[in-house]
Amino acid sequence: MDPWGLVRVSVADVRCGPDQRSEQVTQAIMGTVVSVLTRRPQKWIRVRLPDGYKGYIHKGLLQLVDDRLVRRWTRQADTLVTVPWTLIYSRRSPHSDPVSDVVVGTRLCRVEESTRWIQVRLPDSRQGWLARHETTRFSHLIHPEGGTPGDIIRLARRFLGIPYLWGGLTPKGFDCSGFTQTVFGLNGYQLPRDAYQQFRCGQKIRSRKELAPADLLFFKGSGAKRISHVAIHLAREQFIHCSDLVKINSLNPSASDYDASLEEHYVGARRIVGGKNGAC
Repeated sequence: MDPWGLVRVSVADVRCGPDQRSEQVTQAIMGTVVSVLTRRPQKWIRVRLPDGYKGYIHKGLLQLVDDRLVRRWTRQADTLVTVPWTLIYSRRSPHSDPVSDVVVGTRLCRVEESTRWIQVRLPDSRQGWLARHETTRFSHLIHPEGGTPGDIIRLARRFLGIPYLWGGLTPKGFDCSGFTQTVFGLNGYQLPRDAYQQFRCGQKIRSRKELAPADLLFFKGSGAKRISHVAIHLAREQFIHCSDLVKINSLNPSASDYDASLEEHYVGARRIVGGKNGAC
């Protein structure tokens, strides 16, 4: 059995059980390398994602590969999609048939390039063309030292208006922690999947007066025993988060976008960028 899988569609839903009706717990985008945990893969395959999350992906959404092919993919997938959503075309024309859609952060293999177009190879060996201005080299967007608070905030604001989706972590729909994980991940900071896990990362902020841009804000719901919501601080207690949709609110009662419910359930903040303990 091949021990690895490459996600072959733009976004693969990951479910808690081997059934389409089972709860969606997270997602994986095209090109993501997953560990195969199922001994005899049939219709559904149990996998482990790079962030440690486990769940089931439908077999048709994966390209099963061995160690050699996974190493080759990791080495050669150097083209990164930089726009929230776009199409890969069958020819160098937006009027040609699409091969697939892709979302920001997707890594693909570069085959050929011209002034305006880049030919790419997908995980299942399909090929097509992307507009050159919608991509960059993988190393150009994600730097080992991580993006600045300004980089994080600019990227977060690009997703304003994207609707909420339980288990979502792409511009097709986010949940609160999927939003923060994606925004920070595209800036070089690897956060765990859930809000309560992200609350363990970075440096604790002792007072709201000490909040800085790109700090993570955390909240508990009514009667909740653990963290259930997370947001990204912008400035002066204003923050961006995904609740119904990606939007901006404030903890300041005098602000027009004040959210009294969230202020009531505010728990604390953590500094990921420049924090003493760094990311998780």
